[in-house]
Amino acid sequence: MPKYKTGYSSGSSSAKRTGSRPAPQAKKRRRRSKSYAAPYLALLVLVAVLAGAVFGLHRYLDGPPVQSEQTPPAGTGGSLDSKVEEGESTEIISDVNDETLLPEPPQYTEDGILMTNLENGAKMYERDGLTWLVIDGKEMLLCNKEYSLPADYGDGLTAECQAAFDQMAAAAEKDGLTIWIGSGFRSYDTQKAIHDNYISIYGEEYTKSMSAEPGHSEHQTGLAMDIAGAGGYYLEQEFENTAEFAWLSEHAAEYGFILRYQKDKSWATGYIYEPWHYRYVGVELAQLLWASGVTVEEYVGLAKPQE
Repeated sequence: MPKYKTGYSSGSSSAKRTGSRPAPQAKKRRRRSKSYAAPYLALLVLVAVLAGAVFGLHRYLDGPPVQSEQTPPAGTGGSLDSKVEEGESTEIISDVNDETLLPEPPQYTEDGILMTNLENGAKMYERDGLTWLVIDGKEMLLCNKEYSLPADYGDGLTAECQAAFDQMAAAAEKDGLTIWIGSGFRSYDTQKAIHDNYISIYGEEYTKSMSAEPGHSEHQTGLAMDIAGAGGYYLEQEFENTAEFAWLSEHAAEYGFILRYQKDKSWATGYIYEPWHYRYVGVELAQLLWASGVTVEEYVGLAKPQE
């Protein structure tokens, strides 16, 4: 009989046999444990994969994280200030620096009167009952159907206006033409008498289209005149067919005058065509308005054509 070394300890009820093989029953139990563990492990892996997919889908639907305004976008390689200094363009900078989105700051006259912004960079303000336009930096006293003058304003043609007309008449004479002032300054009371007389002759409706109400006449500014010429047709629209009118059309702006009530522009000025009515505004402003081809009211946006 073979001999085996005993491993009993004193008083022990069990023994360890060196070199013996495991019992067949134990091997079966271990195989069954492995066969049950494999499906659980696969299920755990599947759950982890599904969880990762759901998390990724939520991030995709939510979009990229929003950058804070204090933090430069990823990849810009520096602060927003450094980008501005380097002349680079970013979406954030273009939004902030877009001057068209900012309102134009208010502007005032030297004595603190607020000016209204009009078209073509023009402005308008009122002082002491007078309305002034500022066009290309040049002031123009405005008097029309809407903006009036005080009843006591004016005492004759201004010295500057009279001198400009004298120079213009001398230039026309050198070209063989004769022009003179048919009607210059008219006071408030004189204009009232003329206007009332026209109403008695033509009726109120027609008179409004060809004669200003007192306080609304440019003649009271001391800067307007009705010009007559040797070719005749004083205060008649046929004056446009004379050599004097042709000369004025070409040269009046050189001396600071504009044709105030243009042809087919009664919708803008409120008055019929008057080829004889000229207004002094200064050489630079006259040439600007003459080149534009439109009335004062159109140029600054106080009148717009009906659509």
